[in-house]
Amino acid sequence: MWEFLCAGDTFIAVAFSSYGMFWISYAVIFIPWFNIEAAYGDNTKEFHIALGHFLICMLLFESTS
Repeated sequence: MWEFLCAGDTFIAVAFSSYGMFWISYAVIFIPWFNIEAAYGDNTKEFHIALGHFLICMLLFESTS
């Protein structure tokens, strides 16, 4: 963020912000308080498919930024 504030470099701000938000959102999936993993119940295959879609979308987003 200092790079953006001091030098006005928006690429660095977007790259590091999106990378940080990826790890926060990935952690939220597995935190029991949010009940994301528990919402799938015994259907672990569907959960793994959804998690794969999430990771592929983040891969595409991170590779373009």
